[in-house]
Amino acid sequence: MMSGLPMGDNALQKLIHPMSVDVFLREYWQQRHFVINRSDAHYNDSILTVDDLDTLISTTPLPVARVNMGSDAVGIPPARYTAFADQGDGLYVNPDDMMRLHRQGNTIILRTMHLFVHRIGMLCRAMEAFFHCNAQANIYITPGGTQSSFPHWDSHDIFVIQIAGSKVWRLHEAPIQQPLYTYQFNRDQHPIGRQTGEFTLHAGDIAYVPRGVAHDPVAAEYSVHIALGVLVRTWADLFAAMFERVTHDVACRAALPVLHGNGFDVAQCAADIVPRASRFLDSEVMRAALAGLSEEFLRARRGDARGMLRQFAAGKPVTLDSWVQIPEEAPAVLQLHDGKCRVFFNGTELSVDISLLPALEFIQCYRRVRVGSIPAASDAHRLALAEQLIAQGAVGLCADTAH
Repeated sequence: MMSGLPMGDNALQKLIHPMSVDVFLREYWQQRHFVINRSDAHYNDSILTVDDLDTLISTTPLPVARVNMGSDAVGIPPARYTAFADQGDGLYVNPDDMMRLHRQGNTIILRTMHLFVHRIGMLCRAMEAFFHCNAQANIYITPGGTQSSFPHWDSHDIFVIQIAGSKVWRLHEAPIQQPLYTYQFNRDQHPIGRQTGEFTLHAGDIAYVPRGVAHDPVAAEYSVHIALGVLVRTWADLFAAMFERVTHDVACRAALPVLHGNGFDVAQCAADIVPRASRFLDSEVMRAALAGLSEEFLRARRGDARGMLRQFAAGKPVTLDSWVQIPEEAPAVLQLHDGKCRVFFNGTELSVDISLLPALEFIQCYRRVRVGSIPAASDAHRLALAEQLIAQGAVGLCADTAH
């Protein structure tokens, strides 16, 4: 059994054990699938168990938008398993109807469960921190002898984490390699080719399926698995971000040359495009575009608010002996911009005076610090900074004062 929920830099290593992260990145990532069959059916229990699912389904009002049901890739109208909440604030799943349909042989697909199951959410946070992109998790609960979808490919990389039972995965040729996240599979437009491989996952196992690899999973017996998707950023994203900045150049906004009455002047366009296209080779434009993509990612990441309500309710004052901490897996990034220091701590964005940079770098480096140890002009400055960061949710006040 995996000892504890995967956290920190070890999240990926624990997930793909015994394969090393170096081997995975060098030989498999974005290249080809892998399968790790283990003899430990409970290895993934620290992420999710069937008991956890039972509690989730029976006690949590799940929005209908997060749930799909069907059998052998034929969906069931949501109206058959949803009901209005008592408050009339939207459609939620009726667990009795959902379980009745499930017992009749229909798959339950729970989407974006990283927003509902804390341990899955923490695993996704860790994967986001490692790959510097968004991650998501869907849960598939499939009766034996059925399949949850038709053969298809996904536009994101998938870690398949088998929780219970077993599932057979057939792999096929696909005409599109490394599809962008904007691509949507359409079986009428995207034919699936011949079968190229097959593997079986049992409880405790894991597989990695790169984006664009067509797959056709069938439950050999009652099966529960998590599909953890990693939504990578691509060169296309970088070029798009650079394009936004290139258009700041007035020359790129000039009208295309035309042979009036006879279409575009192709020869003149060929001559004029070179100096304009050279902007895409400008390293400063590239750096600015990458910084913009990073900021977009950081702003989208949710902060970790665990314990903050308890801290606020306790009314514990901040003293020089207090300890503050950036939550584990939370981003901690500092940027200098226009004479200001921009802070991205735990999903919070702040703009502060550049004189606070040494103090913020200290907190960023150690993540858990004693307020009295923060480098600042005076104790009053230390306390003021700590109180501001706590008030904004950038850091949490530790419950104890022990290091």
